[in-house]
Amino acid sequence: MKKLFLMAVMTLFVIGVSAQSPRWGVKAGLNMANLGGDLSPDARIGFHAGVTAEFGLTEMISLQPEALISLKGCDGADPYYLEVPINVKFNFPLNADKVFLAVGPYVAYGISGDKNYFDANKSLDYGVGIGAGYDWGDKWVFSIGYQMGLANINDLPAPLDWTTKQNNVTLSVGYKF
Repeated sequence: MKKLFLMAVMTLFVIGVSAQSPRWGVKAGLNMANLGGDLSPDARIGFHAGVTAEFGLTEMISLQPEALISLKGCDGADPYYLEVPINVKFNFPLNADKVFLAVGPYVAYGISGDKNYFDANKSLDYGVGIGAGYDWGDKWVFSIGYQMGLANINDLPAPLDWTTKQNNVTLSVGYKF
């Protein structure tokens, strides 16, 4: 599993070497996180914050890697993850602004939080995300997204070895430099 995280970091490096100069930015927002699968605990409101880059591949397509700290889990658990989504962003010009759709994988690694949560769950999470948003002018970005975890993060032995996957709805504001 750590190989998957290393592959994501290497992909970011290769993208940086081969694409156009990036537009750097910061991003922050709210999460509505939950654990899906065999259990359905209550959702929790959390946050995410971090840095973004956008590499223009064509006029309408760009690659957007991010590095975020994200509070996930469910109600009653406080797991913080270092999350690295890598999205392909499809841009549709609208006068001086843009509307966009984004899709891509993410890899996340639990870095702190409730000890009981990480005793029962694996630290490595991965999945896919989809989002849409609005680039206002040359600086501001507003977006909404959904992440569907593909990894079964449950680390408990039988008979408690039910399927547990991260789900997350995000609402974000970003600023490009």
